[in-house]
Amino acid sequence: MLNLLLARRDTTAGLLSNAFHTLVRHLKVWQKLSEEVEILEGRTPTYEDLKNMKYLKYVLNEMLHLYPPIPNNARFASASTVLPTRGGPPGESLIHITPGTIILYLTYSLHRRTDIYGPNASEFIPERWAPDTPSGPLRPGWGYIPFNSRPRIRVG
Repeated sequence: MLNLLLARRDTTAGLLSNAFHTLVRHLKVWQKLSEEVEILEGRTPTYEDLKNMKYLKYVLNEMLHLYPPIPNNARFASASTVLPTRGGPPGESLIHITPGTIILYLTYSLHRRTDIYGPNASEFIPERWAPDTPSGPLRPGWGYIPFNSRPRIRVG
């Protein structure tokens, strides 16, 4: 139980710390976000209010994209598999994975892939999450795993 409580606290604290640090460096984003929140006129937001705050969602998605609360992780392979290439010609440099092999991966690096997020993958651009962007809505699929799985899977 303690692990669940600490996981929730640490991921939330990390997200908020990174958000404040980033927002003070991007004052135009801060201003736009402030304008969206000011419609509440000081009252506590309802669920409907939060659902309608699109720019807040873009900012939070961008924060989780650039600064995932869990920047790296490891898994154990549960079955044998073969990865197709390891930098050599296809079919010649296979990677054989056996059950029990530890697989390390970096969410932080995955979230900065230019083939998924574009050439500005490492820049703070909340608008990339808007559905009306020139390149169309961003759909990173498994290229966006801030909590090491689909959004809202992890307790923290």
